Amino acid sequence: MMASRRGSSSSSCALCEGSNLHSCCAACVNTRLFEYHTRLRMMRNLRDSLQSRIAARLEAKRKAEEQRSWRMSKAQDIKELRDRLSELTRRTAIDKKKVEQASSSNKTKKDALSLGIITLKTNQAIH
Repeated sequence: MMASRRGSSSSSCALCEGSNLHSCCAACVNTRLFEYHTRLRMMRNLRDSLQSRIAARLEAKRKAEEQRSWRMSKAQDIKELRDRLSELTRRTAIDKKKVEQASSSNKTKKDALSLGIITLKTNQAIH
């Protein structure tokens, strides 16, 4: 198992190739550390890139949800205003009908009073 890992390494010196260890000299250790650090940096950059993509998607999703919620709220407000307008229109029609009936009733009473006054004046003029 160790030999297969060592065999994949391209930067081994003769001393490290002959030993049972991955690297035993400073040059090979430094080379492996540099490769490891490069791989680590690459993975960190990939992680950061993926995290930023996820964060951007989540932000877009949050904004879309916020907008949908705002639209639903405004739709509810509009519905309530329409209902209120409908109720006020109905009440206005009822009140208008009451006013018309009262006006008609008052006109009838006025006509009856005018006729009564005329009758009184006629009776007073005769007597």
